Amino acid sequence: MTASLRLALFGAGLIGCRHLALANDSADCDIVAVADPGPVNGADVERFGARFYPSHFDLLERESLDGVIIA
Repeated sequence: MTASLRLALFGAGLIGCRHLALANDSADCDIVAVADPGPVNGADVERFGARFYPSHFDLLERESLDGVIIA
């Protein structure tokens, strides 16, 4: 069995949250972190098990990823 992909999400708006929910339902990938500089509720992101960052630069410095979704 292969490990799931570790992904980050840049943008937690309407489409970004849809990506987050779909990834949560998938066994093939995990969105481990989300970055959005706007007024996003980090608790909404964290309920999916992802860490929230206000800057994608901070996210990239701290997370080990296989890919990024830009929404």
